[in-house]
Amino acid sequence: MWKSNKFKKQSGQVMLLTIVVLSGTLMTVSGVVGFLMLHKIRQSTDIVNSAKAIFAADSGIEWELYRCFKCKSVEICDFSCASPYDNPPPMTNSSNFTAIITDIDTDGKPDFIKSIGKAGNTARAFLMMLQGATGP
Repeated sequence: MWKSNKFKKQSGQVMLLTIVVLSGTLMTVSGVVGFLMLHKIRQSTDIVNSAKAIFAADSGIEWELYRCFKCKSVEICDFSCASPYDNPPPMTNSSNFTAIITDIDTDGKPDFIKSIGKAGNTARAFLMMLQGATGP
């Protein structure tokens, strides 16, 4: 009788230890799943900002081309485009862009238009090469 009583006490401890280990395992798994879901939710919201940034970068390229041809200079683009074309138009979807015309070989003709669109914490860029382009 004494042996069976001792065995019952040990089996209760094993059951308690099993419950603690299983509950710890379930909590760990649910924490990892929650962390992964949080990253998926963040990525799905960044897709919207990514699309806004791409469209803003495209608008920057279009804006610089508009400025180039609206100035009606002899070359395709003149670096000294007069106002009212200095300020880019405001974007209505809370994005913005920065566009730069670069001349890397110092021949006086622009070589690239680089536009960086930003929306939220996301930035996307386009680069347009103007090599071989001629004016009107």
